[in-house]
Amino acid sequence: MAMEIVLGDIKITIPPERKIDFTGLRVQVKYDVPGDRPRYQDMGREERTVRWNGIFYGTDTNGKIAYEQAQALQEYYDSVKNIDTGDEKSGFLFLFEDISCRVLIKSYSYQYYRADKVRYDIELVRLESDYDKKDPQQKAKTNKITKAKTGLEKLKDDINKAMKVVNNVSKAAQSVQESLYTARKNYLSVMKAVKSPIANMKQQIKDVKYAFDKTTATVNNSVGRVSTPANRQELKQALQKVQTTIPLAQELVALAQQQSLSPRTEELIQQLALRTVLPGDTLRSIATDVLGSPHQWIILAQINRLPSSIIPAGTKTIRVPDTTNLAELQTLLDEQMAQLPAASSDYLKVNER
Repeated sequence: MAMEIVLGDIKITIPPERKIDFTGLRVQVKYDVPGDRPRYQDMGREERTVRWNGIFYGTDTNGKIAYEQAQALQEYYDSVKNIDTGDEKSGFLFLFEDISCRVLIKSYSYQYYRADKVRYDIELVRLESDYDKKDPQQKAKTNKITKAKTGLEKLKDDINKAMKVVNNVSKAAQSVQESLYTARKNYLSVMKAVKSPIANMKQQIKDVKYAFDKTTATVNNSVGRVSTPANRQELKQALQKVQTTIPLAQELVALAQQQSLSPRTEELIQQLALRTVLPGDTLRSIATDVLGSPHQWIILAQINRLPSSIIPAGTKTIRVPDTTNLAELQTLLDEQMAQLPAASSDYLKVNER
C-alpha cells in the first residue's frame, strides 16, 4: 500500500520501497583537559529535518500530470509562506500517518524525464515555535483540529467517489433509455413501412407496444436513483421482456412483408431500375441522392423489404424508383397503409415522432 504525505494542500504518494529520513542531532562540543578526561558541553539540538525522494508518475487524483505536481512543490518552495515567522502559522502543515507538525522547505529539486515522469528530492525543516513551547495544550488541540481536517478531507474524497458511482449508474440508465427509445422508433418506422393487412396481428402488436412502454418506464424510474439490488433486478427483468419480444416483432415484420404488397405493386417493383450499393451507403443517403430527401428512405425500405434504413452487409444492388413511376408507386403504398389494423394504426399516430 502506497504511503501518502500531506504538505500544505498538496498530497504526495510515495512508493512502498521508498523511505523517509527523520533527523535531529544534538551538538556536543569537546574540551580536551590536560591530565584529565575530556569534557563535553551540550550546545543544544540541531534542526530536525524530514527528507525523502520519489517519482511523480502519470496523473494524481486531481488530474494533475507529473510535471504539474512538481511545479506545485516548486511554487511552495519559492513562496513567501516558506518563512519562519515564529508563530503557529509559520511554513506549511506536514502530515504523515501519526506525525503532525509545521515545516519549511529547506531544499527542493527535480529531474524532468517527460511530462508524466518527474523525479524529485525534497528536504524539510521541522519547526518548534515559541507558540508550541508556551502552550503545549494548545499545540495538542491544534493537532486534533489538524487531524479532524484531514479526516474531513478523506470523507470528502470518499463522498466524491460515491457520487461518481451514482453518476455512472445514472448515465448507464440514460444510455439504456436512449437505446430503447431509438429501438422503439425503428420498430414503429418498420411497422409503418410494411403496412400489414393481417387482422390477427392486433393483439401481438399490443404485446410488443406494452413491453417497450413498460421497459421505458422502468428505465425512467432508474435515472437519477442510487442503484440497489431491487431496482437492478427490476431493470434486468424488463430488459429480458423486451428481448423476448424482439423475435416476435421480427416475425411480424417478415410476415407483413410477405403479404402486404399487392400483385400490381410487385409488378411495378420488378420494373424498377437497379442501383449499385457503394461502401457506406444507407437507404437515407440513397433516398437523398435519388429522390431528393432522406425521409423517402421508407419507400426504398418497402420496395426492397428492408426493416430499417441500414442496408444489410453483402447487398450489391437495390431497386429504386424514378420520376416516371414514383407517383404510381406512392399511391399503391398509401392504399396499403389504409389496410393496417386499427390498433397499430392508432398507436402509430399517437407515438410517431
